[in-house]
Amino acid sequence: MASVRLQYKQTVTRSVFLTKPSSRGQKSVDRILIIGAGKLGELALRWIQVNPQMNIIPVGFVDDDPILINREIHGVAVLGNIINLPSLIRQNDVDGILISDVEKITVPFNEFLSDCKKLGCWVQRLNLEFEKI
Repeated sequence: MASVRLQYKQTVTRSVFLTKPSSRGQKSVDRILIIGAGKLGELALRWIQVNPQMNIIPVGFVDDDPILINREIHGVAVLGNIINLPSLIRQNDVDGILISDVEKITVPFNEFLSDCKKLGCWVQRLNLEFEKI
């Protein structure tokens, strides 16, 4: 028998990508964008929604599929594509980025990480793992 475990692997340390200062004072929750609005993105969203102790609020999805833009997945909107990421981060006061599908990042990965760092966002990726018990 095997169990399924979801975990978020940090691709860069949080000490490098510090949470942005907020006018709300010390934050108790992080506002995130989820890269990829497909099945993995939906899975990540559902995991976050059923685990409020994670203190994460998904404010939107980012996906390059034009059919998905302006649609909602379990109450969370697909806000735009990866090219619009810097403006989406600023407009939505985003603290972090969760990559559900690395293939959804259509710009060079180093450029993507650099943009996130400049905007004060941490970056994590979803890792779905099956573990024998």
